[in-house]
Amino acid sequence: MPGLKRACQSSEEVKAYEQRQKDVAQHNKELVLWQEAKVDNRHADRKLADLLKHEAWAKQWYDYQSVIGGYGIRLFLGDRGNGKTQMAVEMIRLNCRAGKSAMYLRCREIGMKLREAFKDKNPLTEEQAINIFIKPHLLVIDECQERMETDFERRSLTLILDKRYGKLRPTILIANCRASAMLKLLGPSTFDRIGECGGVVKFTWPSLREAIAADRSE
Repeated sequence: MPGLKRACQSSEEVKAYEQRQKDVAQHNKELVLWQEAKVDNRHADRKLADLLKHEAWAKQWYDYQSVIGGYGIRLFLGDRGNGKTQMAVEMIRLNCRAGKSAMYLRCREIGMKLREAFKDKNPLTEEQAINIFIKPHLLVIDECQERMETDFERRSLTLILDKRYGKLRPTILIANCRASAMLKLLGPSTFDRIGECGGVVKFTWPSLREAIAADRSE
């Protein structure tokens, strides 16, 4: 029955076409979310496969990539160059593939962005400005060991973390220091919340930068 066969073929062709359209839409959405996350090019261009060659980093990655499906505040601590930022960036990448929004910035940029939001040409209320950091599903704040200059910046960071905690949105804080230094910066209340529904993740191995460069030269 040629007619029936053709109808079946047409049905399959329609389904295939619709699936391709969905795949394209998903890819485009992922690209938009990735661009909106504002990840530095240096970290955006790194290859996950290069890092997964290093056993300690890979183990942490498989243990903690579930952060995008959960909530709470996770604190990545360790010396420079051992892959803390890159791990957070790869979590942002997974987050975007899941169709969820994300934001990457350095701790000192919070005050800068808030002051920018309050300028005359772009007047926002304090609540609206703070919501810029509360809105993304995943927020990554790097260089948290840098001391904020004003009480306004410190209070703003505390408020952002508290609001995100209340809305069950995951936050990753990254710092090149010990937990005791972060306790002084964040305060006991925020640190308690980290322990309650997030955790301190310690990156204890040596810098990976030279190791990755050596791998690529082989």
